[in-house]
Amino acid sequence: MVLTCGVDCQDDRLEAEVVGWGLGEECWGIEYKTIYGSITNPATWSQLEQWITQPWEHESGVHLRVASAMIDTGYQSKIVYDFCKPREVNRFFAIKGVAGANRPIVSRPARSNSGKVALFSLGVDSAKELLYSRLKIDQAGAGYCHFPIGNGYDDEYFEQLTAEKAVLRVKNGQKQRVWQKTRARNEALDVRVYALSAFVNLNANLDQLAKSLKAKSIDERKTQTPQVDTFQAIKNRLPRRQGFVNSWKT
Repeated sequence: MVLTCGVDCQDDRLEAEVVGWGLGEECWGIEYKTIYGSITNPATWSQLEQWITQPWEHESGVHLRVASAMIDTGYQSKIVYDFCKPREVNRFFAIKGVAGANRPIVSRPARSNSGKVALFSLGVDSAKELLYSRLKIDQAGAGYCHFPIGNGYDDEYFEQLTAEKAVLRVKNGQKQRVWQKTRARNEALDVRVYALSAFVNLNANLDQLAKSLKAKSIDERKTQTPQVDTFQAIKNRLPRRQGFVNSWKT
């Protein structure tokens, strides 16, 4: 019913994924993309924008557009700020991950940064707990994760997606659950966390979007001109306090 995107920045490339979300927050990996080029080069960002903003064809024939993208600022933050600021109207948001148990997946944005952009803090540990719990679901339905054959989803992708594990450590006499890498590269995990966070932040009414998509599909069969921009149908509200994502407990 709705598409989101997560983007991770490396010195010589951008790693990005578009994820589709349906009823019950069932999700579909649409495409995983690596855009090679220095992130100091505007052409690299131009390729990213063209890829994200293209129309994506739904199985009904309707074309969807990405409703929101979240881009990590952990590397070259000023470049990310400069890219996101003029695109906030289209819900391209700068984010930073914050470790720690029981943090909300998405917190209110702050503008007390050098770029004066809306900078969202993500509770990445909470997001990883949720994502890994959903990867264990083995039947299609609420929370299930679908992955296509191809479109960037190769063996290396899944190695990266599962490249961390939760372990218990003792700090100041207290046991803490922390996430640690099991291999060097984990970009696919970070990118999926950002796409998930973008979805949480949308606070999308999936039932209403399902009705809208059905109506557009019927209309498309009549006119053969499918087009629906789902971000226009989503109100810019605060993250939900209830729902499948936000009611889940670690």
